[in-house]
Amino acid sequence: MSPTQHSDDDGIALHIETLSDADDRLVLHARGEIDGADIEYLRRGLATAIRQGAPQIVLDLNAVTYLGSAGLACMVLASLDARTAGSTLYVVSDRPAVVRPIRIAGLADILHLQPRIRDIDPPGAA
Repeated sequence: MSPTQHSDDDGIALHIETLSDADDRLVLHARGEIDGADIEYLRRGLATAIRQGAPQIVLDLNAVTYLGSAGLACMVLASLDARTAGSTLYVVSDRPAVVRPIRIAGLADILHLQPRIRDIDPPGAA
């Protein structure tokens, strides 16, 4: 899959690059801010990834500087959609700006929060 990016030229601070990794996962690398203005872009990126049918979809937020409540809601809905489609959405970050709101909202388990991609067992691992 080719990388995609949402540019600052559009006045939006969120950038997403989507790649497949060696473990047959779809990995979305996001950077910038995830707030109300950018939610539609994030929602579309996650929906496209879910439609690809990978067993694991990883949303890497290690380069995200702000995560608002609209971003949390978007990720929860995407996690539910992924589960319905037979996939699992993992949110990856060790940044306090991302981890703190996820934990405060009680969403770490729902979002399968991990600090690093390498902490996620590959698809089919016991």
